[in-house]
Amino acid sequence: MIKSYIKKIIKKKRLTGACKSYCNLYKKIIKQNNFKLSRIDSDVEKWLEKWNRYGIKINSLPYQIFSKYVGDDINIIPLEICAGIVEPILTPEIYVAYYTDKNSFDIIYNDFLRPKTLLRNINGIYYDEYYSPVTDIDNIIKYNINNFDKVILKPTKEASGRGVQLFEKKSSFKYTNKTGDILDKNFLDKNYKNNFILQTAIKQSQFSSIFNESSLNTLRVVTYRSIKTGKINVINCIMRIGAKGNCIDNAHGGGMFVGVDSNGKLGKFVCNWLGETKTIFNNIDFEHNDYFVPNFEEICKFAVNVSEKIIHHNLIALDIALNEENKPVLIESNLGGFSAWFFQFTNGSAFGEYTDEIMEYCYNKYLLLRPETIIK
Repeated sequence: MIKSYIKKIIKKKRLTGACKSYCNLYKKIIKQNNFKLSRIDSDVEKWLEKWNRYGIKINSLPYQIFSKYVGDDINIIPLEICAGIVEPILTPEIYVAYYTDKNSFDIIYNDFLRPKTLLRNINGIYYDEYYSPVTDIDNIIKYNINNFDKVILKPTKEASGRGVQLFEKKSSFKYTNKTGDILDKNFLDKNYKNNFILQTAIKQSQFSSIFNESSLNTLRVVTYRSIKTGKINVINCIMRIGAKGNCIDNAHGGGMFVGVDSNGKLGKFVCNWLGETKTIFNNIDFEHNDYFVPNFEEICKFAVNVSEKIIHHNLIALDIALNEENKPVLIESNLGGFSAWFFQFTNGSAFGEYTDEIMEYCYNKYLLLRPETIIK
């Protein structure tokens, strides 16, 4: 009983924390974009009526903000409800670490194209591509990696591009990053210590390189396994684009993102994480050009097939790149921190036609987690 009560308290605190955090984010978005919020009208009242029935007192800020980008969509989900109710149910935290640890990818996603692993570190111990322990790290870097012009070093338990570095081959056996650091065991032990991976840099599609050559510009593809049918569907997609000179495409690292519709067509503007929009970014005119993601149907099938391997989660956001042959390559799986704002700034409501199905299921589950439901 005590253990159950503590779990329920934690869940409630998560929702309270999400409400506070996203209220602050809403205020930042309003200030950054000089939004003047309209008075409560019939559309806002309908939206409030829909979302207040889930037992959480919310204000109209999410609707008034996101409807400026995607129109009057009653399924616009308050970010705090997504983080506090939906994610804990559809992406149970107990399994997140395993599925998102990049050192697990060569086991879980062995059947799918992904960057080639050259060296890995798990809890301070070095291993090769096949998880066999290795010791002479400098020689491995010199001789096993020397065939590649560019390699990517990244932490395996971080997200949002934190700690990702590109190393380029400057001469035989010598790789350096943009600040001139040499890739060797001393650098790895000093700056990364443990839980990181060294991979080949993907040579991206000619299409994605149009938008920025220095970063690997990835598609964030969302799949949902229906709790009614068990079928996995692609329900949303955006493309992330890095700023010129950056090796990462993350929105929190100076990048921007653009909506992608169900036919693979890019939207007419790009956006950053605070909702600032541009029609021209990196000298690319989105407003006056029609861009279509090549092989988009194959990308969606790829996302569904990868998601089938993630058996404990119903809501999955995959980062997928296109290689030189326009084949999808798995870069990351994102299970914690869904980032519904990506889609509600660009495409429409995060869950679209599945909104009511998701909310009915998650709210009923959430009721069982609330501390006040405990029978004393």
